[in-house]
Amino acid sequence: STRGIGFRRRGSWWDVVDIEKCEVFGNKSERALKALREFLMEFKLPAWDLEKSEGFMRYIVMREGKFTGEFMVNLVTNDGTLPEEVSEYFDFADSIYWSINNSKSDVSYGEPRKFWGHEFIKEKLDDVVYLIHPNSFFQTNSYQAVTLVKKVAELAEGEKVLDLYSGVGTFGIYLAKRGFKVEGIEINPFAVEMAKKNAKINNVNAEFHVGEDKNVENLKEYDTLIVDPPRAGLHPKLIRKVLRDRPETIVYVSCNPKTLARNLEELKNIYKIEEMVGLDMFPHTPHMEVVTKLKLSV
Repeated sequence: STRGIGFRRRGSWWDVVDIEKCEVFGNKSERALKALREFLMEFKLPAWDLEKSEGFMRYIVMREGKFTGEFMVNLVTNDGTLPEEVSEYFDFADSIYWSINNSKSDVSYGEPRKFWGHEFIKEKLDDVVYLIHPNSFFQTNSYQAVTLVKKVAELAEGEKVLDLYSGVGTFGIYLAKRGFKVEGIEINPFAVEMAKKNAKINNVNAEFHVGEDKNVENLKEYDTLIVDPPRAGLHPKLIRKVLRDRPETIVYVSCNPKTLARNLEELKNIYKIEEMVGLDMFPHTPHMEVVTKLKLSV
């Protein structure tokens, strides 16, 4: 923004609070903000003006492996030319990407192209390594993510696990590392490709496929069903199939207590809650992840 480099002011889409540090930043994130200021000033590159919809530099998106120290910078710009010297300013990064967003929509992503360094950075949760790409969704709080994957693994039962909404394999690969036979279903083809790469580098028995929650069949073939749906919760067709096929154990990871409550109400006639745990993934915010274990009761 022309007003500085930082975060949106609360309640405002156009105003930016200029910052130099943040309590959740690592050292490299602070260095990246300083480097970006110097780079923009040196090459006289205008920041994006939200009100006029003009300028060049729109966003800096930083991703850091808290347990590996690896660091990725993704510079999101309007159309134009990004000077090659940018790599000199961010020489402490393991990976630099350049993404173009030439639309008026104010989003912090575009089609990423690798500008310098590695294609991926790595993060490690316990003994499992995950590859991170600019377009990959991964848990923001790595420290609590370790607690989350451990809890899901603790609650899973049997041998065969179906990991729905499997993403890049965060839960599935962690469980496969512990001897479960895992199949993952995910609607995003890119996330599925990343999950396959993650399974390969961890040398685990896990398969991942592109598919939708409402289209899954034969849930009774699995000992445990793991679901981590978006905020809208489980699709009504999936609920009906769960009630029909009756898998023995369900581990439900929810980011929205309201839709979790609705889905639990729909399942209560044949499932009982055996355990429910809240995880504070975003301290000092209203958001919370809830992990619930359901057991077949009929």
